Amino acid sequence: MAGVLADKFDRIDANIELVEAYQMRLLTFGWKGGGKSRSLDPDIQRIVSQLAFEDIAPILNRLGETGIRRFMLYLDSKTMGQLIRSVRRNPQSQRFLIQLLARMPEAIHESMVDADISTQIKAHFQKKQDDLYLPYLTQYEEIVGQVGDELEDDMIEQLGAANSEIGNYLKRKLVTMGTFFALPADEQRDLLTTFTNNDYALLVSSLQDDAQKSVILKLLDGSRKELVTEQLSILQEESKIILAERHKDIRRRLRTLLKQLRSTNSSAEFGDKEGTSITPRDVA
Repeated sequence: MAGVLADKFDRIDANIELVEAYQMRLLTFGWKGGGKSRSLDPDIQRIVSQLAFEDIAPILNRLGETGIRRFMLYLDSKTMGQLIRSVRRNPQSQRFLIQLLARMPEAIHESMVDADISTQIKAHFQKKQDDLYLPYLTQYEEIVGQVGDELEDDMIEQLGAANSEIGNYLKRKLVTMGTFFALPADEQRDLLTTFTNNDYALLVSSLQDDAQKSVILKLLDGSRKELVTEQLSILQEESKIILAERHKDIRRRLRTLLKQLRSTNSSAEFGDKEGTSITPRDVA
């Protein structure tokens, strides 16, 4: 028991020493605290004074050690105390913050760091704005999946025109005919390596857009293009019901090939960690 108490008192003494060092440095540099200091950028002072507390830790995690010390100068004592309490379940982060707090006045003349602070604040709020759409992106994906492959590319384009984040997400997640036409010609040709002349003819006849038909035919050399064109004439004589089913099959087959290609090229994403922690972006 005595050992446990001694350990606690040691930690208290260490924290007292850090705070005393911090106070002495404040007096040395003549810092008056938070928004009252003339050594700080007035625009950043104004922005930081209006920050919600929940925004502070994510911004700090974007900064290096010098940036964090400089950012601390913009915070008032109440917010700093709240920040240290918020990481109490993460002793490493708490020690890190207190140690930087003791060295905070060293950043009083590091005004060159303000540009990075401003950039990271803007980046944080841009990400926060983007994240507003995250709960709904899956729903957008499901809606587009219900309109049919004849309309889905147009719908994605219209959604993207209204909100680029939604459009970009859907283009990344969904495999449509538009996915194929977004590929370079050599990749399109490689993807259709196993297609027969009849497959090419079916694919072309399934398209409504003349420009897309032209793209497919340009993938073929002269003699093969003639054979596919002849096959197109034969397909016109088929029953519309049977031809519609064959169109679905060939487009489904193309989608499968596109999904395989995307799977090969995709990379894993990581999720957010639980809890609040402060870790420097780099060592400054």
